[in-house]
Amino acid sequence: MTKARCATTVYGSGNFGGWPCIKPVKVERNGMMYCTIHDPEYVKAKNDKRQLKWEKEFADNQAECLRHRGAANESARRLALFPEMLEALKTLLDKYDRNLGQHWENARALVAKAEKSNA
Repeated sequence: MTKARCATTVYGSGNFGGWPCIKPVKVERNGMMYCTIHDPEYVKAKNDKRQLKWEKEFADNQAECLRHRGAANESARRLALFPEMLEALKTLLDKYDRNLGQHWENARALVAKAEKSNA
């Protein structure tokens, strides 16, 4: 007496035509007999779980890319403001008296350093 076998054809290396699954039948779906591994409901649940995992990973990666892009845009925006801010600082330093002491000298040294690195 032969046992009922799974209705799925299995494909692997070296056999282009495939062969019938040799696992014993565990469930019947739509008149077809399947082993646990090839049960259409099991396969669908497994694929759905995998798809959800991939979608979550994709969404996380997209969010990370957006965060990096936003940080890069903010850096570029600040860098674009640098010449204008340097000019404003020079104007303020020229306008105010040197009586500010060490703070004034430190600010002037930073302006000189910035202009030197900008050139």
